[in-house]
Amino acid sequence: TVPAAGYVLSALELRGLSHDVPGELFVYLAKDSQLSLLVLNGGGAFSITNITLLLQDDGVALPADLNQASHSGPFAPSSALSTFATPGMNWNGGWLLMAGNAGSGQGSLDTWCLTFSPNNSAV
Repeated sequence: TVPAAGYVLSALELRGLSHDVPGELFVYLAKDSQLSLLVLNGGGAFSITNITLLLQDDGVALPADLNQASHSGPFAPSSALSTFATPGMNWNGGWLLMAGNAGSGQGSLDTWCLTFSPNNSAV
C-alpha cells in the first residue's frame, strides 16, 4: 500500500525480459484504465535473453539496440513516469503492463515491479 499523498512513481523494473526481435516490442503501463503510457519502444534486430531493464525518468537514453542495455542503467522510459503524478492520483489499485509486437516476433517477461518514492520536490 502506498500513501495517497507525497509519493511519486519513481521506477519501473522489467525482469527476465526476452524477445527474438526487440525492435518490434512495445510496452505500455496503465493505471485503472485512466491513463496509459508507452514506456518502452524496443529497438534492435538482435535477440535479448533474460535481461533486466530499470526505467526511471532521470535515466539515460536506451541504446538503439536493446541487447546492449543488459549491463547498465537506469534508462529513461519512452514516456515520463511522472506523467502519472496527476492531482488526486490514488497509487493503490490496479496497474497493468501490456506488451505488443509490431511484427511476428515473440518474447516473454518473468516479472515487473513499480517503485514509489517520497516526492522530494513537494514544498
